[in-house]
Amino acid sequence: MRAVRPAGRVDATSGPVMTALLRLSVPAFTANATMVVHEVVNVIWLGLVGSDAIAAVAMAFPVLAFIWAVGEGITEGGSALVARFAGSRDAEGISRTAGHVGALLVLYYVAVIAAVLPLLDGVLQVVGTPAELVGEVHSFIFIMVLGMPLTELLYAYCFLLQAAGNTTTPVKIWSITTGFNMALDPILILGLAGFSGWGLTGAAVAIVACRSVMAIYALVGAVRDYHGLRISARNLRPDTYLLRRLVKLAVPIAGERMVLSAEQLVLVSIVARFGSPALAAYGVGHRIIMLSLMPGWTMAAAVTAAVGQNLGAGQWFRAERGTWTGLALVFGLLTAVGAAVSIWPVQIALLFTRDSEILKISADLLRVVGPTLGFAGIFVVLGGAYQALERTVSHLAWTVSSSWVMKVPLALVLSAYLGVSGVWIALAAAHVGASIGSMCWIKLRCYGRASRSPDLVSHGS
Repeated sequence: MRAVRPAGRVDATSGPVMTALLRLSVPAFTANATMVVHEVVNVIWLGLVGSDAIAAVAMAFPVLAFIWAVGEGITEGGSALVARFAGSRDAEGISRTAGHVGALLVLYYVAVIAAVLPLLDGVLQVVGTPAELVGEVHSFIFIMVLGMPLTELLYAYCFLLQAAGNTTTPVKIWSITTGFNMALDPILILGLAGFSGWGLTGAAVAIVACRSVMAIYALVGAVRDYHGLRISARNLRPDTYLLRRLVKLAVPIAGERMVLSAEQLVLVSIVARFGSPALAAYGVGHRIIMLSLMPGWTMAAAVTAAVGQNLGAGQWFRAERGTWTGLALVFGLLTAVGAAVSIWPVQIALLFTRDSEILKISADLLRVVGPTLGFAGIFVVLGGAYQALERTVSHLAWTVSSSWVMKVPLALVLSAYLGVSGVWIALAAAHVGASIGSMCWIKLRCYGRASRSPDLVSHGS
């Protein structure tokens, strides 16, 4: 068994746990920060096109998220296995996992192109897309889906590198990608020197073009072993045991993403009943919330890597300590962010729109949901811990509870009495309830059980 080369990697199995988490998360946070800047600038350009462009994005992303669900399950399940192999110093296991993840992603997204695109008009009708937005939403989704066999390989490559402990390469890749994307956006969205621009379609073309070019670079890097994650032809041969283990992890993660996507589709349809300004405001507010949660997503990936490495090394106590340290860091940071969002909602929303009606509604959303961002961050980070523990079914159950026991029923009931503000209250209540329940479950049913039988954790039982 070939050992993992330690140079340039973060080894979470020794030294202070907090240091390891920060070394794993800070570079990824830097990369995500560049993506946040791009998101903000992108929406500013779209806002200049008109409020319909922002509303169209709000309709498109739940559909795209539903498509991405399976791919994210494969990638994140693979990253949990890569972290375990990194902890046990098994480079061959890392390479085999990466090869299988890449092959499964390509097969899945090619199937999506063949099966979903012909049905796209029907899908948009089912989710209640307003007639005036159908053309833009269709064009945006069509282009994004066509690029997925390449663009999603880039996402997977960076995710797997981080799980193996390489945090610097993903930063470089995403910084370059978003830099080129930001340069292309105003040209393709608004136009330049006689070119009239393509609006929302231009935004999709910019995203796909930049990510596809960097995906080709990532593939070359994987074949030539530039970054410590090598894939060769023999790594693509089906390994039945590895596939079973990967599928066991990936299916619940994909199910979780589908649940969240379906939740968003329902919430969007509820908000759409109150008109296009409310829908555009939800698009602005939801984007601000998602951007605010970026530290949670980066810490979740860091927790997956740190917990997985320690489980691979048989150190379950350090694995648990890594989980609680990550939760504490994110809760403190996102509580502060949430306070800022709820105190200055109009000023923050002004970054995305100048429409007075959209500003008012989105500010109401941020005032209600902002104070609960710390709890939302806890739930996100717990997802990373559940993945590393190979308990993805448990986190799926909590996601279903959050979406379909708490959020959606509350949104339906409260919106009938309080208008669109009832949806915002439902979001806030679900953040608090789901995070507390999931946190108690992982303590009592995962780590509490492991303290009595440590081998349960090391074998992912």
